[in-house]
Amino acid sequence: ALEYLMLLRLDGKLSAKDQLYLKYSMSWSALETLVIQGFYAKAEELIYSLDYDDINESNITAQVKKAAEKFELNSKNIDVSTLLGVQHLFLYPFYVQSYAVSVAPALEIYFMESAKSGAGLDAYLKLIDRNDEDMTLVESIKDSGITSPFKKNYLRDLANKIYNSILGKNYYEDNSVQNDPNAA
Repeated sequence: ALEYLMLLRLDGKLSAKDQLYLKYSMSWSALETLVIQGFYAKAEELIYSLDYDDINESNITAQVKKAAEKFELNSKNIDVSTLLGVQHLFLYPFYVQSYAVSVAPALEIYFMESAKSGAGLDAYLKLIDRNDEDMTLVESIKDSGITSPFKKNYLRDLANKIYNSILGKNYYEDNSVQNDPNAA
């Protein structure tokens, strides 16, 4: 979130072209995190749901392909080896989901600051200055005025904000994409 907030403080320090490049880079990185880490988390969830006797390369690959299809990735080139380089899957089960879950509130802080100077920074400072260590992530971000990334249609709304910040229009409404009422 702090990196994203810095993007809004670069006037006069970087050229408009460099600022736009950083904005595109930030947007791409965030979208990549949401998709790829979400894919890893889904694959991990599916693999860990296998019965012990069903754990083999073929079944794991089937689960990885199923996760890839969920995220509309090209499953022809994805198999169990896709996950071998992701150490977190082996060392810290269910950790990869934290990347997607944390980039979403960071982006929301950025968009809050974009809409009203100081609003995102205030939310960020409130979030990092929590005194109650027993609060869950969802409680902490809600207490800071940030929407839960688990809210229905949250990712769709976030994708629209990213698309709008780059192209000045909403992806879902402006491109007549059929909205899935069950989408996350």
